[in-house]
Amino acid sequence: MKYAIRCIVAVVAAATIAACSASPTEGMKFTAPSGWTGTPAVFGFQLWFNPADKGEFLMLGKLPKQIPLTEYKFDSSQIKGQMKNATIDKTEDISICGNQPAKMIAMHGTSSTTNKNEKMELLVTNVDKSSYMAMYGYPGDGKANADAENAIKNICATTK
Repeated sequence: MKYAIRCIVAVVAAATIAACSASPTEGMKFTAPSGWTGTPAVFGFQLWFNPADKGEFLMLGKLPKQIPLTEYKFDSSQIKGQMKNATIDKTEDISICGNQPAKMIAMHGTSSTTNKNEKMELLVTNVDKSSYMAMYGYPGDGKANADAENAIKNICATTK
């Protein structure tokens, strides 16, 4: 009996860990730019870094329920781990993947890790019953990478 209980606990633990480490790209058309290095997915979030420019990164996160985009208000405290003194430059409602609504926010501030000026683009959209947040950060004195900007706007479900 104890062995059966241990087996059940092990199966439940393995399933929980697998669910928590599911890639947010699963079932999505999103792909990081060629050559970028990805980290393993953890709790529905995954990061990619540009090896050619240490200041550039992408992050994609999947949340288990939808955020009503009409009610979504960005608060700089949401990214205090990535950016201090975030100042919003632009917020707009856009369409991606044809006619899929999304909220796009551009901001600048100081990197929490390097203390250098940084720019960040954040996109929030809903697919099926989940919300996705895609973030692209790059050095404040640099130019945005068009491939990275296109990647965060490609949060589209794959067709079945």
